[in-house]
Formats: sequence, C-alpha cells, structure tokens
Amino acid sequence: MAASTLTMAKTVSLTDYQPAYRVKADKRTWKWESVYKVGTTTRGSEQWFAYSGLPLAQLRGELEPVPYYDVQELGATTLTVVKYLLGSRFSNELVDDNQHLPNLMREVGAMIGESHAQVVDDYAALPFNRAWASTYQIVDPVNGTAALCASHTLADGVTYSNLLTTAAPDTDVLLSALSQYEWSRKNHAGLLATDKPNQVLFSSSKFPLWNKLLNNSVEPDTVERNDSFIKGYGLTPIVCPFLDTTTNWFILGENFKQDAIFLWRKRMSVDEAYQDKDYRAVKIPSETRFGAVVKDYLSILGNAGA
Repeated sequence: MAASTLTMAKTVSLTDYQPAYRVKADKRTWKWESVYKVGTTTRGSEQWFAYSGLPLAQLRGELEPVPYYDVQELGATTLTVVKYLLGSRFSNELVDDNQHLPNLMREVGAMIGESHAQVVDDYAALPFNRAWASTYQIVDPVNGTAALCASHTLADGVTYSNLLTTAAPDTDVLLSALSQYEWSRKNHAGLLATDKPNQVLFSSSKFPLWNKLLNNSVEPDTVERNDSFIKGYGLTPIVCPFLDTTTNWFILGENFKQDAIFLWRKRMSVDEAYQDKDYRAVKIPSETRFGAVVKDYLSILGNAGA
C-alpha cells in the first residue's frame, strides 16, 4: 500500500505543526568486518574445498618399506549470494500537497540505507545463530552437513570437538576454553595446528559480565583476588546484538578470519524515484546482494552458555 494523503494526513494538514522528526537507526551495529574476510564476487555462488595433509611419519626399521599415504580432497563449502529488497511508494497527491516534509524523498533514502545496513549486520550473525544446526550451509569439509560447532570426524578418523561443555563464562571456564583452543587445535590429518585465540564474540546483553572477565587484572567476584591470566591473552570483545540466544559465546582465533568469508555481489543501490503511471504514484526501490559463510570449523569454539 502506498503512503497517501489518508495515511499521512499530518503531512498535508493545514495545521501549523512544528518540523517533523524521526529517530534515526544505526548504520553499523557490531564489528562483523573484524570477524570476516570481506571481499567481492561476480557470481551467484562460490565454493571452497580443502585437502587433507599427511599423518605422522611412521617408525620403521632397517630395510622396511616407506609407508605412503594419499592426500585427499575434502568436501566443498558453498557460499550462496542472497538478495534483499526494500522500497517505498507515495501517491502523487501526497507528493504534491505535503506541507511538512519538504525533504521527504531524501529522508526515505536515508531510511532505506539504515535498513539495508542492519540487514547485513543481522545476516553476518547467521553462522553464529545456527552454530549448532546441521542444516546450515555446509561448514564441515569432511562430514558435509555437520554443525559449525559440534563433534567432528577428521579425515584420519579421529574425533575433534569444537563444542564446549555448556557453561556460563567465568574465570575457570574461560581459561579452560582458551587452553583447549590454543593447544588442542588440529588440522584435517589429525596433527596439532596451534593457533592464538584473539576474539570473544557474545551477546550485547552479556557485555557487563564479559567486560569484567576480559579487563580485570585480578579474578573478578572472588575473595582471593588472584591475578587474572585472561587479560594477558589480549582478547578483543566482539559484541553482537543480533544473536538469537543471549547466552551463546564463541572463542575465535587468528586463523578464523581466513575461514569466515563475506562477499559483496552488489552493495546497496537505490533507484531514482520514478512514476508508476498505473497507480499515479512515485516509487523508490532498492536492492542489496551479498553472501557469508564459515568454510571451516577449526578456528572457532562455541558454547551455548547458561
């Protein structure tokens, strides 16, 4: 339905209203660009596949044969470009007769920009909102449809889990998780592949708790007031207001940005206002196309929290 003189009566009213106003929305709500490797694409989808390394060398005696192993191609992960549309429509009468919104079209353009910006922010949170769901886009090069955070089977048959035991974050829980990430990470051949944890992603509602954990020089909320080792990790807090569940939290490492891919196909474009001659109205349409995916699970630990 178009905005008309009936639905926007104050705009065309002869009453002497004060200048019209609206509450503007944010165009950037969280630092997802520090989590993703951001690029562009000229296609509707992109794919990546990994290949396994070689296992540990084998102990052999004199004149025993060399053990040979094949390098395997693993499954592919697909990024699919999505499209978001938004527009507004105004009757010719409203455009001709409005008294109190002289910059109506310009303001509508600003509203469209705010909306598209936040839908991108929301979509960038999707892998974390679906971290426990195997129906999300393929994120497991070996198992295909396994969830992002789950118990995974590596190419050599060994199990590796990046799903932490459900717990609310405290000093002991977080230190244990950091130690697991730093020293238990493996590659797809089952060999140790250590990485440095550098970010913690969590819900905006949990910022006070995480601020205490990450920035205190002593262990917070304890009688002993022991020195805190957590601050020494230099973890960057990533506050995400679009997490569906406020208790979820994730540890990300330096290599995660190579696995989390965000590609622009078409940044937001707003067509010039044009006449809909059948309905005698002015239309302003807009479009954005992009895609995001996490192509591997090795550089993230997830906790459903409590």
